[in-house]
Amino acid sequence: MSPAVKIELINCENCILDEIADKESNRNDVAETYAFCIISSEKPNFGRINRAILQRWTRSGLDYIKRRAWNWVEGKVQ
Repeated sequence: MSPAVKIELINCENCILDEIADKESNRNDVAETYAFCIISSEKPNFGRINRAILQRWTRSGLDYIKRRAWNWVEGKVQ
């Protein structure tokens, strides 16, 4: 059996806020970064992140990003 590998995004809150502000980023890009925030040992301010997502997209966009991020965390999306 191979050992588990953990990849962690450093400064995930600022990374995702920059990505949300980048007009070339799409919801799937942000969802993957959101997943890294979920599993991070850092404690990002999800309220701030969610507000930034809502400013760029709609409530359904936030729901989509969160749902896809959790699917990624649970290994349902690659």
